[in-house]
Amino acid sequence: MHRGVLALSFLLLAAAAAGAAAYDDFARGLNAVQRGESDTAIAAFSAAIAAGDLSPGLMPQAYRDRGIAYLQKGDCDPALADFAAGLKLKPADGDITRQHARAAACIGKTDIALADLTALIDAKFSSDIYQDRGMLRWRTGDFPGAASDFAAYIAARPWDAHGTLWLEMVRARAGQLQPDVAAHDARQYDDEKWPAPLLALYAGKSTPEQALAAAAVARDAARVPVQQCEADFYTGEWLLAKPDPEGGKALIAKAHRECPQDTIEYEDAGIELARLR
Repeated sequence: MHRGVLALSFLLLAAAAAGAAAYDDFARGLNAVQRGESDTAIAAFSAAIAAGDLSPGLMPQAYRDRGIAYLQKGDCDPALADFAAGLKLKPADGDITRQHARAAACIGKTDIALADLTALIDAKFSSDIYQDRGMLRWRTGDFPGAASDFAAYIAARPWDAHGTLWLEMVRARAGQLQPDVAAHDARQYDDEKWPAPLLALYAGKSTPEQALAAAAVARDAARVPVQQCEADFYTGEWLLAKPDPEGGKALIAKAHRECPQDTIEYEDAGIELARLR
């Protein structure tokens, strides 16, 4: 009898240790994904998921965050599979749906991504989704749709100067840019702060040369490379909408060469170059 009780105690302790290990792996994964240590995060979440005794309430988050770690590495196929697994466990989760859209767009499944984002908009998940869908529509060449989405985004986020810049940019590509409207849209932003020189270009108040020159003047020298990157990209887009496609293409190519690779302009310059080929 004593030996049976002792054996049962060992089994219970082993089960408790296994469960504790699953939660330890989960916590380790959370810390790693927040630090951008994607390989560590993937290994930790994989162990937590495989343990089989992680709380059901935490499983969707484990799949979601492992998917985010895969996206950090640019591994979009396993990321999409993880987000799909998370949604199977928690279908109404808006954040997982948004990540699912990101992964789908990453592998070129834009129809799935658009459906995800449209569902989130219909559910009134967040006005930020209009920005996501607007960028995706720009990437697919649906410039009028992108303009409609950015107009909705700015209606909810009027303080976002870069969002307004995107609005005027996609309007220009859709043939809908009206400089007086762009000037009205930009009136609330400080003329001395970036990206005011780029907004002025779209408002017809400056030239491409002035917009490019303004990028080199920064109160914070560390911001100069990013501002130059933005000046090249958005001025290039402005030129593409004008009768100077070669000048626009040259600036977009420069942006793709010189933009920091963690900027949206670097990624979108590459997409634009592929479209121009």
